[in-house]
Formats: sequence, C-alpha cells, structure tokens
Amino acid sequence: GTSLHDPNLVFYGGMNLYRSTDGGLTFTAVNDWTQYYTTPATVMHADVNFITSFADAGGNEVFFVGTDGGLYESTDGLATTHNLTLTGMRQSQYYDSYTGRAPPYAISIGAQDQGYQRNPRASSGISSYTQPMSGDWGHLTSSNGGGIVWMVYPNQVMLDPSPAGSAGVLPQWSFSIHGALFLAPLMADPANPSVVWLGGGTSSTGNHVVKLTWSGALQWSSAITSSEGSYDFGGQVAALASSPQSPSTFFAMANTGGSSASFFRTATPLATWTKTVTTLPQGQFFYGNAIVPDPSRANTIYVCGSGYSGHSVYVSTDNGTSFAPMDAGLPPTLVYSLAISPDGAHLFAATEVGPYYYDRVGAAWVDIGAGAPDSTYWNVDYVAALRTARFSTYGRGLWDYDLGGGDLIFRDGLD
Repeated sequence: GTSLHDPNLVFYGGMNLYRSTDGGLTFTAVNDWTQYYTTPATVMHADVNFITSFADAGGNEVFFVGTDGGLYESTDGLATTHNLTLTGMRQSQYYDSYTGRAPPYAISIGAQDQGYQRNPRASSGISSYTQPMSGDWGHLTSSNGGGIVWMVYPNQVMLDPSPAGSAGVLPQWSFSIHGALFLAPLMADPANPSVVWLGGGTSSTGNHVVKLTWSGALQWSSAITSSEGSYDFGGQVAALASSPQSPSTFFAMANTGGSSASFFRTATPLATWTKTVTTLPQGQFFYGNAIVPDPSRANTIYVCGSGYSGHSVYVSTDNGTSFAPMDAGLPPTLVYSLAISPDGAHLFAATEVGPYYYDRVGAAWVDIGAGAPDSTYWNVDYVAALRTARFSTYGRGLWDYDLGGGDLIFRDGLD
C-alpha cells in the first residue's frame, strides 16, 4: 500500500506490517506480532490481510489495516495503530464454548486468533470477556461441570483450573505430534476431571491417543504428564467420547482413508480398540467430527460430519456396531457439533448453515435460526440448569436458544 498524499510512505504486509518512509528503499516493522499478546490495544496481530486509507472530512489521511486478530486504525501514517475491534464489534469467531453447569455459570470460550476467553460471572445481555491466553483454542471439555476446563491449541493442551475464579496460572502441555488434526479432539475423562484424552498422532509414527494427567500443581509447565497409547487408528483421530451408561467404554472416529471416517470402541484406550463401521462422514478438515452418546437411551450414539455428498448425521442403537442415517430435515451441509440434554429429550446441531433442533415426534431436524445471525455455527453446548442451548458462531459470538424457564445470559459475545 501507499499513502494518498506522501509518495515516500510505502507499506507491505505479511506476518507483520512493514513501513517505509523513503519510498521503499528501506523498511522497518511497525511491530512484531508477538508483542500483541501483552498490548493488544495498540499492537497489531499477526497476518496482515489488507492495507487501505481514506481522507476524512478534514482531508486528513486515515489508514486501516486488517489482520487475523482484528481491524486497526492509524492517523499518523501507520507509525502507531489502534485496535478498533478489541471491544464492541460483536464479531468474534468462536470454535467452542463451555458453560459451568452450576452458578455462577462461568463461561469459557475458544476463539480463532482471539485466544482463550473467559467470564466467571456473565451478566444478562451482552457480555465482554478477558483473554488470558492468545492463539486458537478449541474442543473445550470438562467432566466435573466446569470445575476444570481443558482445551487444545495446534501444539498445546491447556486447562483452566478454576473458570469461576480469577485467571491465574493455566497449566499447559506442549507437544509435537505427527498425524494430528490442526485442532485435535479432546475428551475429559469421566472418572477423573484431572485427566484428558488427546486424539491425534504420535511422537514417532502412526495415529494414537494420548492420556494427559494434571498433578494439581499451578505451574505453566511440568504439571501435566502423558502416556501414549499403542493402538494405531490408521488415520487422524477426529473425535472422542465416552459412554454415559458405562464410563469405561470409550468411542472414537478417525479419518481412515478416502472420504469416509471409521468408528472405534474400546474399554482399554491405551491398548486395543475395535473398528466397527468404516462408512461414516468425515468432519471439518482441521477440527474433526463429533460423537454424542445418548444419556437416557442405552447403546444409542449420534455422530455428525459432512453431508455434502451423503448423510451428515447418523445414529447407532447397538453401541456403535452399526449406524443409520438421521439427517431428515437437514440440507446438504456440514454438521460441526451435536449436544443433548441430560434427559435425552432435546438434541441440537450446530451446522454450516445455522442452528437446528431434532423433533423426535416428527423424526426430523427443524431450523431454529429465526432471529439469529446468518453465520457458521461451529459448536453447541447444552446447559440444563438454564434450559439453554448455547451456540458458538464463527463471526457473531455466542447465541442462546432458550427452551424456557432459564436465564438468557447473553445473545452475543465480544472480543
């Protein structure tokens, strides 16, 4: 880019924004992207997408820079910048959220390039969040109602030991695993909330699961230990879940070749798994599928994925030995996530084209997106105490579908 008025002002963007005051003979970085983490209000995020400028009413040139972390403004020729999208824009790109199951209903969120966001006590209406950790975080999971919330980054697993408390030390485990999805699936162990299972690859060859155990120490590193499973799934592990009727029974999906995913079951997750069905849909290419066992119907399991060339939702009534299509009412689309109420009465889907609810009487999915934003719905989390399905959208924050009787905490999240 160049200035409208000063031919010596020249700019180009990549991971950082570079500025020249001598017509392009020399360039210096406006800031290094790593500085964003500590000063997001005035330091630009990584990955510059565009540079443009306009003359205001007084004829002064105002610059705008679009990055993966927001829109920045400058009135001094990009010598300094100001983050316009830190607050108030209501355009957060969310992968996932987890809401505590009891008061104060602490909210934990994983965002694209806007890090891990949290609000221990969200008020009704629009709420804002703090960002204790930057980056891309997803697959938020907890097995004790949000007392501990785990999440994953492309090369890191992290936990929030107290989402309803202050954002102190967030213990982390860094990894370099071959064959994992960009955001590999996580599953909090149903018997021990201080244990999480990572589905992905291995430190050497193959595609394995990894068991991570938190010691309880509040340390950035060395508080989490790992054990790697020996079973090779034959492809990227794309989803993990456990049976509510038999918590020692684990389920997995993996991309085992072509355009299909396979289903696996085990009672020995670090050892042997049994492959059952090999014709299920693959999920989102870097985030995977979703597996949701029914808490009130024994041996009933729902899975979802891409429905562009086949069915997007399947159901099994024999504990994953076989599956049948269950996508009546859905358009050909990608289903990112499913959520079910503890009594099994309410089933929701977050999809590429909007939010859906499964009508069991009519045996079909129903569009519930009236009045909600036109956006990709990446995740849905059901909060029974609030009778609310909380949807994470990729561009418009969090939106609630209230079944009645609950407190609608907020409609839209902010950066």
